[in-house]
Amino acid sequence: MLLNNDIKNLIEIGKIDPTEIRNKTDLLEYFKNRDIINRLGRQEWKIKSFNLSDIDLISLFKGLVLIENELKWSGDSFAGAIWVYRVIEKRKLDNDHEIADFGLGKAVYERMCVEELGKLEC
Repeated sequence: MLLNNDIKNLIEIGKIDPTEIRNKTDLLEYFKNRDIINRLGRQEWKIKSFNLSDIDLISLFKGLVLIENELKWSGDSFAGAIWVYRVIEKRKLDNDHEIADFGLGKAVYERMCVEELGKLEC
């Protein structure tokens, strides 16, 4: 289950300088055994991110990418950052692909694409 505290903490992580993540020991410890949230489905992330401001939504995405990378979370094609990025795309917040590039540069994504109902969306 994705808790409001998870969202709050991920947003906080997403707002820090990525080089400082290792100094956030309290947040790293909090997420150490919460990797299940990275394998939650699209609907869970869509619901939790729906009412976020654009800035918090982008920070949530960056926080997920950073924590996934730092704690070596798995999630594959169900990784939370992919679902959150879909909301970013729907809001048209990444026309220059700078946000996607952040994810590509920090995590193990070839492309943030998912297969839905037999059709590939990128």
